[in-house]
Amino acid sequence: MNTKKYYFLPIVDHITAIVITVVMMLLFGTWLLIPAVSAVATFFTLFTLCGRTYVRMWKLSQKNTLRNYGITKNDFMKFALPIVIIDLVLIVFYLLCEYNIIPLKEVITNTYYTFPDNLPREIKTNTAFEYVGLVVKLWFFFLTLIAKNVYVFLLAPALSFLSIMLGYKLGAKNKEITNVFVKVTEKAKEKFNE
Repeated sequence: MNTKKYYFLPIVDHITAIVITVVMMLLFGTWLLIPAVSAVATFFTLFTLCGRTYVRMWKLSQKNTLRNYGITKNDFMKFALPIVIIDLVLIVFYLLCEYNIIPLKEVITNTYYTFPDNLPREIKTNTAFEYVGLVVKLWFFFLTLIAKNVYVFLLAPALSFLSIMLGYKLGAKNKEITNVFVKVTEKAKEKFNE
């Protein structure tokens, strides 16, 4: 089966999450500055991202299993690696620039002057690091509503990997995640009632 498009579909899902966040920003505007509203919006976007990725991988592995393509236990890795590598490279590059290991804070890209009221002019500069930060924050835009720290961005590769792995493995066994939740809750009820 031709599965080459599935290598890039998690990246498409990631971009879809960015678009959903932009649309929510346009619809709700300053409401998203309220911490509770921004947390709900971020949860909705993450749920959509993980759900789309899970369903795609579930369907792919179920098709491969039904057609006897001989899938192995770690086949999901080839679908998870592109998005996880992109996310981790961006985070590591940003951190290397932030801690000035890669000295982009010293590279001045633009200088301009501001003229505050009744004060002498002030020189302002833009550095290359500001552009790197802009790109990274745009890529993880759906997490910027709750992100106070760059380490929150590690949620994106972790959740993408987890949803791809669960979707692929449960699809190969022809099980659904809702069945797993039902069994877990039933076992928890039995333990609680004992």
